[in-house]
Amino acid sequence: MNYELFNIILSAEEESGLFTPDQFAGYAVTAVFTAINLLVAYVIIKKLVYKKILEAMHDRRDALNNELTSAEKANAEATKTAEERDQIIDDAKIQASGIIEEARSNADKQADNIIKNAEDEAAAIIARAEDDAAKLRISSIEGMKDDISDLAVSVAERILGEAVPHENLVAMAGKHTEEVINAEVKQDV
Repeated sequence: MNYELFNIILSAEEESGLFTPDQFAGYAVTAVFTAINLLVAYVIIKKLVYKKILEAMHDRRDALNNELTSAEKANAEATKTAEERDQIIDDAKIQASGIIEEARSNADKQADNIIKNAEDEAAAIIARAEDDAAKLRISSIEGMKDDISDLAVSVAERILGEAVPHENLVAMAGKHTEEVINAEVKQDV
């Protein structure tokens, strides 16, 4: 009996192993059904979803390409604008330098004109002053001449008395006074 019990236990242990034929058949059926399910799912996904996914991917790729193209255009435009701005700034600096130089030149010309006008005006003032001095000198000489003539006539009348008429004395005094003054004036000049 022991032997029979031992065979029963042994046979029970052999059937309960990992790869018994029944278990292996169950695994094979499960594998076949899983493969069929995968094929069906693949066909359904390919027919229903795959085109939409591909279209979405293509649309996304096109959108990215468009964004890259517009970004490149914007970058090129920004570079062009920056170059134009730099050129405008350089032109403005050159123009400002020209304006400053022209202003300096005009200021120098105005300063020269002001100095020339001041010199001309000073020369005119000096010329007028010399003319006024000459006129004053002439009028002073004329006044002195009359005073000297009157003084000479008065001295001659006292000395000579009434021997020589008064008109003759005045004429002679005027003549001699004029000769003396002309000689003095020529020496001063």
